[in-house]
Amino acid sequence: MNRFESKNPFTSRNRRAFTLLEVMLVLLIIGALAAAVAINFAGAGERAKGRTTKIGLNTLKSSLVEYSSDKGAYPTTAEGLVVLVPSYVESKALKDAWQRDYAYFSPTGDAARPYDLFSMGPDGAPNTPDDISVWDE
Repeated sequence: MNRFESKNPFTSRNRRAFTLLEVMLVLLIIGALAAAVAINFAGAGERAKGRTTKIGLNTLKSSLVEYSSDKGAYPTTAEGLVVLVPSYVESKALKDAWQRDYAYFSPTGDAARPYDLFSMGPDGAPNTPDDISVWDE
């Protein structure tokens, strides 16, 4: 043994294995990273459905404007959105990302908003904070 080599196996250059502490530390780091990734992706599906629903609402809004230009008025609540099919939209456009019908009411009595068009959101219940309206920005 020369003067640069140590007899201590933990400081030897020829050490070939990891200690239990090193393995546990690596597993702890991997676990923390996995948790961070899981937290970032949690709810991504619902956010995507919300964006898809907003796009669908804007498509229906354009179709309603076109219908109003052609017919001189928006469809009434009794007529519903089905009057837009097939001339203005396909029937599948009448459902939100959760596969529920959009809610439509007209007239509303408000000149700035001649109709109310919204999705009841993930919970499917009307007049809750997760509702998505065509008038929301």
